[in-house]
Amino acid sequence: DLGLARAGAGADGGRAEATLLDAALQARRAGRPDLAAEAALGLADLARTRPALRPEATALVEELLAGAAGAPGQGDATGDPSDVVTARLLARHVELQPDDGTGFGGRSPVDRHRLAARGVAALHARLDALAGPDDAAERTALASDLATLGALLADDRAVAAAAHHRAMVAAVAGDGKAAEEHLDAGGDAAMRAQRAIVVAVTQGDFATAAELAGDVEDGEGGPAARATRRQLLVARWLQGRLGDDAGGAGGGTGTGTAREPDDPADRVLVALARGLRGQARLLLHSLTADPDQLPGGDGRLHSLGVLALAAFENGDPAAAEAVRGLLAPYADLCCADGYRSFVGTAGFHLGRLALVGGDLADAERYLMPALSRHAEMQARPWVALTQHALADVLDARGRSSDRDWVKALRSEARWLASSLGLRPL
Repeated sequence: DLGLARAGAGADGGRAEATLLDAALQARRAGRPDLAAEAALGLADLARTRPALRPEATALVEELLAGAAGAPGQGDATGDPSDVVTARLLARHVELQPDDGTGFGGRSPVDRHRLAARGVAALHARLDALAGPDDAAERTALASDLATLGALLADDRAVAAAAHHRAMVAAVAGDGKAAEEHLDAGGDAAMRAQRAIVVAVTQGDFATAAELAGDVEDGEGGPAARATRRQLLVARWLQGRLGDDAGGAGGGTGTGTAREPDDPADRVLVALARGLRGQARLLLHSLTADPDQLPGGDGRLHSLGVLALAAFENGDPAAAEAVRGLLAPYADLCCADGYRSFVGTAGFHLGRLALVGGDLADAERYLMPALSRHAEMQARPWVALTQHALADVLDARGRSSDRDWVKALRSEARWLASSLGLRPL
């Protein structure tokens, strides 16, 4: 009932309010502070849009904070669930009573700041364990709470970390505007610079992307640097320059030292670009037979997007179907390492892979919305690729009523590809 109440709060606020309040009271009587806290968090969430609930939500949150285990500021938080829950309750208290330095048992403002510092440490520890699309909901919620406590403490590191996590989730969901707003709020110049490179590549402004990237291919091996190198590899592929030289294989601007790709999906695409089709097919087969070789976490969707590019170019229906199965659970998302890269929408890849397998109905079903999403994102290279693939689907379907549409799609795709300097379609 508690989970349903929180999930359905928007649809039936009155019933959800009663359920959450009753759950909190029953859990408190039963000695279950964890369930009481969950109900209190739900009630506080509801109070964001229903101010009349603020008194009850505030009182409940304060009571639970007063009974939180351990004195504030004692010991270091390690991401223990009770520490995370206490941090989330305190974040709600700050939202509900932003100007009140007391509360929850009459503790002083100093105590509240100590408890907030412990909460920030707990949220950092928990967020460090979350990555990838499967953790998106929890990651967003905890990052929001981290932002609240970070602002309370004027902790720039916490504010920047919260912005990072929120932007990662927003970008994968395809909400680039929200991702950039989060990054702006975080105030971290390096994160904004990474995003600027991605936007430039996504929009087909490859010269600006190379200029912004600078010497990133010679940078440290952290996740941000690796993601940027991988985005530049995609840029070279889009331009048809991936196989030009060894220096370009690693996704750099072509001005640094030679670097082979670290990710196995990138190696498949590089092998195809170099004309090593046998090597590419062997590696593609190995990855589809054992996808655990691909990275997990935030980089996995980027890898699946690159693997889908390679599977389409390889043209083998069996390999295309295998990659399609790996990507299908993420059909509504973007193939991206958060805000740090973009390799088209998952729907675009699913549509092209369906085309390789001769499933024209599914191909059209995926490619039509992918074309709209790419256009909304101003992802011009991906618009051209989607138009070209959709034209192939309609042509293969063979309806006379589609002829003018096919002709228009191909004409627009070729013009766009020519104006952006893309690889031959």
